[in-house]
Amino acid sequence: MGARPLAALVLSVGLATAGCASLEINSWDSGQTKFAKVLGRTVLGVATIGFSELGYAGKRAAAKRRATLNSWIGHGTNELIGSWGPPTSTTRGSGGVSFYTWTRSWQTTTQGKVKTTCKTDIYGTQANTKCTSTVPTAKTRSHSRSTTFTIDSSGRITGWSTR
Repeated sequence: MGARPLAALVLSVGLATAGCASLEINSWDSGQTKFAKVLGRTVLGVATIGFSELGYAGKRAAAKRRATLNSWIGHGTNELIGSWGPPTSTTRGSGGVSFYTWTRSWQTTTQGKVKTTCKTDIYGTQANTKCTSTVPTAKTRSHSRSTTFTIDSSGRITGWSTR
């Protein structure tokens, strides 16, 4: 093994043992560091049967959401309402500040696996098989997400929060 691949392997093992956050690939990383991080993520992904990548997907989605919300700062209230529709609620604060909130609610339903049990009785040369299946109860969860924009007295967006 040459010096560069060996250095990349050593770096990737070091990054993998430092934790998942150290393996995030950034635009400012050198080519060797990017290669090492990909290698480290691959090793970590195999070792964790892919579960380590779930955290990356969540982080990427959260970063994209933050970037989208940040892009509204400095825009006017009418633009926001034109894009998002009417807010779920509005609140007036002190000094002419307003808070516009959009709330989205949804439900998810998960169904467990059907369990089938079979029993076979043999009587001489004849077999009798009887199967029973159990269907688990579906589980429904309710979710909601609220996004609140802070609007200054001139109608410009100055910040946001989510919960």
